[in-house]
Amino acid sequence: MRVHELLEQVEWLDTGTPPHVELSRYFRGGSIRRLLTRANYPSDADVTVFREHPFLVRIGDGLLRGNIDRLVLLRRNGTIRSAQVIDFKTDAVDPSRLTDRVNAYRPQMDAYRSAVACTYRLNENAVTATLAFLSIDKVVDL
Repeated sequence: MRVHELLEQVEWLDTGTPPHVELSRYFRGGSIRRLLTRANYPSDADVTVFREHPFLVRIGDGLLRGNIDRLVLLRRNGTIRSAQVIDFKTDAVDPSRLTDRVNAYRPQMDAYRSAVACTYRLNENAVTATLAFLSIDKVVDL
């Protein structure tokens, strides 16, 4: 998972080049690069980025534990109004089978959305989930 460790170092790409040359190949196309730029978010929002963000929440009768690759919180007037959960996928993906891959990851992303909504007391509709398929420079919002 070397790529995940390197992506953990990236706060925003607007402020310069990737911190490691190994990451540069993932930013040649526009989709992943845009996803990791501050300009991708409203300029009037206070935006906080967490990388490899651990969570532990009670969902129903059980506990849900995990790490979110990238969590972006948007605040207005000091209050968190929305969040974006981003999960980086490093597996090779056949673009013609992308829908199958997205559907396979959907339960994981739904669980992450629930965890963030619970943790930050947000309506689940205020939490978006995004899959970033690095091998094909494709970003899919769920």
